[in-house]
Amino acid sequence: MSLFARIIGLGNEYRCDDGVGFVVVRRLQAQLTLYQQGIEMLCCDDETRLLDLWKDVAHVIMIDAASFGAVAGTIMRFDLLTQPLPASFESISTHTVGLREVLGIAHILYSLPDSLVLYAIEGKEYAAGITLSPEVTRAVDEVVQRVQAELQAYAC
Repeated sequence: MSLFARIIGLGNEYRCDDGVGFVVVRRLQAQLTLYQQGIEMLCCDDETRLLDLWKDVAHVIMIDAASFGAVAGTIMRFDLLTQPLPASFESISTHTVGLREVLGIAHILYSLPDSLVLYAIEGKEYAAGITLSPEVTRAVDEVVQRVQAELQAYAC
């Protein structure tokens, strides 16, 4: 079966809440039936790789920690093809090129997938460590459910 969707967990798993994208992807990977449906799941710690990861796939869903001024654990969904990231949105990145810059490049190069969704979870703790804050941990199950529902909608 050909690949029709790619799920990408963004972040740094060694900076507490910044690892939430990786946690969500690993939770989804435990459900083997998703692989049988043409879905690839991976983790990415470098936003500059996203242009390559968006190639040759119709649907992309990304999960990342962010800071947009909400209560820790708040989940925001962005359709990145139709709604710009709010000015208050900050992707937590240790690189000089972040998600906002990659989106700008992709628009210029016309290298976007047919659908591009970001689930951003407001983080609380970004110090060195591998443990998510309780607020972000509580958001993980809901994001997993939302991603699963979105994947089912693509399949229809």
